[in-house]
Amino acid sequence: MITAIPSTSAATLARIRETRPAFLKVPDVAILLECHPSNVYKMVANGTLPAQRFGKAIRISTVAFLAFIDGEG
Repeated sequence: MITAIPSTSAATLARIRETRPAFLKVPDVAILLECHPSNVYKMVANGTLPAQRFGKAIRISTVAFLAFIDGEG
């Protein structure tokens, strides 16, 4: 019998759901979505994924991200 091993992104997502940091960095979101960071920047630019700018830094609200992946946002 083969047992499914949770992917790194699934384990990280579970940890984020538990700890609920205020914001996530683009590279972290890319890992969770299993895509390249440039794709996350594109989603932010076209409004698909809500984000906040802090100077030059872009941060994604954890609450908004979880709503996005749960299909609520």
